[in-house]
Amino acid sequence: ISDFKKLSQQQAREKYNLGDDSRDWTVKTALEDATKNATKEKVKPISYRPFDTRYTVYTGNSRGLYSSPQKNIMGNMLFENIALVIGKSNKSQVADQFFCSKFITETKCGESTTQSYTFPLYLFSDNGEKNILNINEVVLNEYRLLYGKDTRPIEILGYIYSIIYSPTYRIKYLEFLRMDFPRIPFTEDKKIFKQLSVLGEKLIQVHLLNEEADNPYGVFIGKGNNIVEKPNYVEEKKSGKLYINQTQYFDNV
Repeated sequence: ISDFKKLSQQQAREKYNLGDDSRDWTVKTALEDATKNATKEKVKPISYRPFDTRYTVYTGNSRGLYSSPQKNIMGNMLFENIALVIGKSNKSQVADQFFCSKFITETKCGESTTQSYTFPLYLFSDNGEKNILNINEVVLNEYRLLYGKDTRPIEILGYIYSIIYSPTYRIKYLEFLRMDFPRIPFTEDKKIFKQLSVLGEKLIQVHLLNEEADNPYGVFIGKGNNIVEKPNYVEEKKSGKLYINQTQYFDNV
């Protein structure tokens, strides 16, 4: 960014291979945003792809460094938060458009064939004050009637996460999940809700890289830069290898 700000429009376009301007993004406005607003404090982690955290300069200004930074959504991820990241549609052969994040997200973080949507658990004011739970109050009250008044929002998120990571759910509703957001069946059994919620919360923490899995499925092998370039699963007899680049992979997956 420091180098980008020093360049003319033409120099920046050529050096960084920026291509032609579009309706909502130009080199001129990107340079203006960078010059006025790109400070060290604006450098933020971003969930680029699952388990692939990078850094970006996030000013939040539309038609600036980014054409559409979605500040009304992503602004909530500049503070301590958790978001469900889901694709509304999917062109792949399996329903795999679900993830979570504790950072702002790139548009294809949760779904690579079209795009994904980010749903923060909490909404914040500009000064970082957590003031709104992003769950409909009527729905929240229904859950608490079923599962107890002390039911925490993260428990509800955990339950949802356990459902969308259920192989049975993904197979049963595959065709529907290719064309719309998932619908979540809620059990009336409090015990089942609590059990699934615990599993979902654990999986969320593992996916956020806050915790390690109880039973790791694979061993990381190979020397390299540890950068996820192009995930590729090579199936073998009983398991397989999940490559993140040409030289590094997870074995016994």
